[in-house]
Amino acid sequence: MDKRQEKTRQALYQALRDSLTEEPYEKISVSELLKRSGVSRSAFYAHFKGKDDVLKSVAEDIFDHVFSPTKAKEAGHDFSTSSNYDYKRLIAHIFYHFYEEKDLLSAIFRSSASEPFSNILKRHSAPFLQAAISARAFYREGVPLGMQTHQLTESFASLLRHWVLRGCEASPEEMAQYFVLLYS
Repeated sequence: MDKRQEKTRQALYQALRDSLTEEPYEKISVSELLKRSGVSRSAFYAHFKGKDDVLKSVAEDIFDHVFSPTKAKEAGHDFSTSSNYDYKRLIAHIFYHFYEEKDLLSAIFRSSASEPFSNILKRHSAPFLQAAISARAFYREGVPLGMQTHQLTESFASLLRHWVLRGCEASPEEMAQYFVLLYS
C-alpha cells in the first residue's frame, strides 16, 4: 500500500473513532466520515464500499497486529521477549491492546457494530486459541479439538467484551489470570 492510500485509511479510521465517541454506529454516515476525515468521496469508494467496510478494516488492522506471531516492544507494554508458548502472557498482551483501545471498543460493543466486530475477533483468535489447546494449555481430554476451539473462542470474545463494557476495571494481567483460571 502506498503512502497516500495509508494516509486515506488512517484518516478514515480516525474519523470513525471520533464519530463513535459522539454517536452510535447506526447514526454515522459515510458523509460524516468524509467530512471528518477530509477524504474525497471518490477516494473513499476506491477503498471501501461503505462504513461497514471501514469498521471491518479497523478490526482487521487491530487483530492482525494483536494476534501476530511477531512481538515487538510497544509503548504501553513489552511482550517482545515472551515465548510463543507462554499463553498467559500472550493473553495479557491481547488484553493490553483492548485496554489501549477501550474507548473505541466500548463504543463498538454498545452499537450494532458489535456482532460483525466480534465475528472478526473470533476469526482471528480461533487459530491462537486452537494452538493453545493443542499445546495442552487449555486442553480438555475427550472433547474434540474443534468443539474446544469453538467454545474457548466464544468465551474469550465474550470475556473481552464483558471487560471492556465494564470499563476495564481489572488490569490486563488480572484478566489473563482470570481467563487461565477459568479455562485451564
